[in-house]
Amino acid sequence: MEECVWHEVPCIWLAMISTQRLIRIDGVSSHYKTPRRVDLVLRWLFWGIAGLSLFQIFSNRLPRQVLAVVSICFVLLVLVFFFLSQAQRYYWLARAENERRRALLTNALGVPLSHEDTQLYYNNSYAPSLSRLGANMLENTFFSSEVTKSMLGRCRFQSGIYLSIWIIFFAVRNSDYQLLIVVTQIVFSAEILASWINLEILHRRFEICFEKLKALFRLDGNLTSPSSIAEILDVVISYESAKSAAGVLLDESTFLKINKPLTEKWNRMRVDLGID
Repeated sequence: MEECVWHEVPCIWLAMISTQRLIRIDGVSSHYKTPRRVDLVLRWLFWGIAGLSLFQIFSNRLPRQVLAVVSICFVLLVLVFFFLSQAQRYYWLARAENERRRALLTNALGVPLSHEDTQLYYNNSYAPSLSRLGANMLENTFFSSEVTKSMLGRCRFQSGIYLSIWIIFFAVRNSDYQLLIVVTQIVFSAEILASWINLEILHRRFEICFEKLKALFRLDGNLTSPSSIAEILDVVISYESAKSAAGVLLDESTFLKINKPLTEKWNRMRVDLGID
């Protein structure tokens, strides 16, 4: 049985239990539709702005009317990109993340903070308690760390190419300085190298959270002790603060691609840790 136990990616799965077919439902997923669409628009806007920046360098011979139109379009795209990126980070994505946290606490503690319909998620054996919250968070940190790890492979490759292009431009002595400035802005922007560094830090923080919880469930049989409760709450806060600080929308296609082997690994792990 394939089990998707990760609320960071919106998805609906079909699972077979005994002879009955049950539908895996994540009601929180609807809140991520707008952030994902906006994220795609922002990517296109970024490359549109980059293209216009490069175009302006080589458009000196064009009529002034054309240059004026290009400049106006450039300014408009920059303004749209700025306001849309701020709305994405502080409204659409923040709202989706808030709904995810409320659903997590509703499932873990048995309190009606969220009324979203969910089914076949967080299928551990703990009753509503802080122990169940720890088990749920162990699932989240495992899948989040693995997905960001997979995302980093592509991100490192792409960033390496852009950085190599930037180095080549600087190595060529007769390179146009205006072109160097534009290329530097593009490469070191929030969409390329800064995004890579941000993802590296986020992945590492996810790994630390996962390893802490894994060690706790492996070594401490009494999850209701003050030290265990403090450790669980510390990881929950660290995980949520990492997501909030990064403002990264994890890639759905990457998750779907690696979901099956990750699910099989998670099923073995939760049996070994006694949380099945």
